[in-house]
Amino acid sequence: MADAARVKGTGGPRRATPARSPSREPDGLRSAVREADPAEVAEQMRSRGGAVLSVGVRHHQDEAVATELTRSAYSRERFIFLLRTLYCALGLIVLLVVANVYLAVRPVETKVIAKDPMGGIRELVTLEKPLNSQNEMLAWATNAVTGAFTLSFSNYQQQLQDVRFNFTEPGWRGFQEALRGRGVLDAIINSKYVSTAVPTAAPVVVQQGLIEGKYAWRIEIPLIVTYESASGRASQSFLVEATIIRRPETENPRGLGIQSIVAR
Repeated sequence: MADAARVKGTGGPRRATPARSPSREPDGLRSAVREADPAEVAEQMRSRGGAVLSVGVRHHQDEAVATELTRSAYSRERFIFLLRTLYCALGLIVLLVVANVYLAVRPVETKVIAKDPMGGIRELVTLEKPLNSQNEMLAWATNAVTGAFTLSFSNYQQQLQDVRFNFTEPGWRGFQEALRGRGVLDAIINSKYVSTAVPTAAPVVVQQGLIEGKYAWRIEIPLIVTYESASGRASQSFLVEATIIRRPETENPRGLGIQSIVAR
C-alpha cells in the first residue's frame, strides 16, 4: 500500500513553473544602461576605437594636401621652365635676325686661290686692292717704262716683245701707236740708233683709286732718252705720264700692268 501510495503520489499533478520572458533583463543591468551618461559613453568609444578612426582620417587628409601642394609646385616649376624656354627662343630669334642683317649689309670679301709656277697654293688678292706697297709699285713702273723706251735698231722686235708683258692689251696698243705715230721707231731703225732711257728724278704718284673696279695709280716719271749711233749722240728729256693698274697674277706675277703711257 505504501508503495502504491508512493506511485500514486508520484503520478499526481505537478506544480506549473512560471515561463521566463525573453525580453526581460535583470533589474541591475537595465538600471545601469538607463543611468549611463551619453558623454561618458562617447568618451569610452573615443578611448577604444574613435582615436584610431580620427588618426586615419587625418592621415588621409594630410596625404591629399601634400599631393595637391606637390602638383601645384610641379605646375609652377613647369610654367617657369616653359617661360624661360620661350625667352631663350625669342633671344635666339633676335640673334638670328641680327646676324642675317649683318651678313646682308656687310661687304663681301672675295678670296681667290691659285697655283704658282712652283706648284704651291696661295691666295690671290682681289683687283680692287693693292697687291704691293706703293714703293714697290713705283720701282716696278720705273723699270717697265725705262725698258719700253730702251730700244736697239738691231734687236727692237725682241725688246718690244719682252716689254709687252708689262702692258695690258689697251696699254700695249696705245704704246705701239705712239711709237709709230711719232716716227720714233722709224727713226731708230733708219738711223740705226740705240736708245737708252734713264730716270732723272723719283717717280711721283699723282692720283690713285679704282678704275672700272680695279685699283690704279696715275704716276709721273721724268726721263732722259739718249740716242746713239755711229755718227753721233743726242739726248731728249720727257715727262712720262703712266697709268698703272692691277692685273690678275695669272697674267703678271707682280699683279700690275701699264694701262696707258704718254711721253711729253
